[in-house]
Amino acid sequence: MSDQMMEDTSKGARLSKQAALREHLEHMPPGALLSTSMAAIYLGVSTKTMARMRKVKGMGPPFMEPIVAEGAERTTQPHKYRKSDLDIYITKRVNVGGFDFATLVEPWRVNGNGAIEGSALVLSIEELLQSELPVATLLDTLVEPWASSDAMKPYRDELEADLRQVMAKVDSNLQTLQLEERTAPATGAPSERRI
Repeated sequence: MSDQMMEDTSKGARLSKQAALREHLEHMPPGALLSTSMAAIYLGVSTKTMARMRKVKGMGPPFMEPIVAEGAERTTQPHKYRKSDLDIYITKRVNVGGFDFATLVEPWRVNGNGAIEGSALVLSIEELLQSELPVATLLDTLVEPWASSDAMKPYRDELEADLRQVMAKVDSNLQTLQLEERTAPATGAPSERRI
């Protein structure tokens, strides 16, 4: 097993690496060109969302089309995004918060068959900047094909732990509401609910 595969893939280590990568992207000069993967990380969206935004004019940030060689039908060159355009897009959009497993995106390593091998945050920032990797949430990634059960299991366990925390909060809210509903008729006072 390579040293890269032996690195810490825990949620804390990945969040730390994600923050370092995001900070690196934030400090890049305004004229820097970012790949779709890095633009997705910078914006906090998946690469699939980036592709959807390119299809609908005005939905996403401006991008540079890859140059198709004369006589070729298509290119394997990636789309590029100017950092200054991404900064403008960020200031104009509304970001809806949520749960990390459903909203926090990260890059993922994929093998030649398209199966996910694990988080790409084990790579160095330089390697990440040079790569065109899929970027998605943990939740979206876990429903895709994986290279092995050993590769997938730590991420599945992380999701289960996160879901247990969410369900504990949901159950607590439900119990509070049920208690309020039982006691409100007795006191005659309506309860105040805030979000």
